[in-house]
Amino acid sequence: MVCLASSIKPQASPCSDLLLAPQDRPRWDADARRTHSQACTGKSRLSAQEKLDIVCMFYSAPASTRCRRTVHQWDIAKAYGKSRAAISKVLKPEYALGVMKTAEGLQMKGRTMVLRAIREESKKKKMQRQHQQQKQKGDTHEKARQKRT
Repeated sequence: MVCLASSIKPQASPCSDLLLAPQDRPRWDADARRTHSQACTGKSRLSAQEKLDIVCMFYSAPASTRCRRTVHQWDIAKAYGKSRAAISKVLKPEYALGVMKTAEGLQMKGRTMVLRAIREESKKKKMQRQHQQQKQKGDTHEKARQKRT
């Protein structure tokens, strides 16, 4: 059975609800929760070893000339019977580092290489965020300058 979480939307809420703390925001209604629960029944969570294998597989794969990995998230998702979003969560650098830290007693090869790749990915994403923020800030300044003239 396919998980329907992405197709189930929480009840519509006014914009003012976005300002509320997460615990005060409206939750899924009972029908949506039941449907999601039925869709996910029987699905297991990834074990620590599976998470470690996924992180190692992805981060030890060579990158192409455009700095993209040769192992794709959707291929990993198919292999493990999970959604691409679930795999993406495991592969986020901060999550992947946590997986590596908790994987002390688990089997793995090339630990140092994988950790280095995760750190490089983390730095790259941080630089991309900073660049995006600077670009947005620059766009804001440019618009303000245009208004003044």
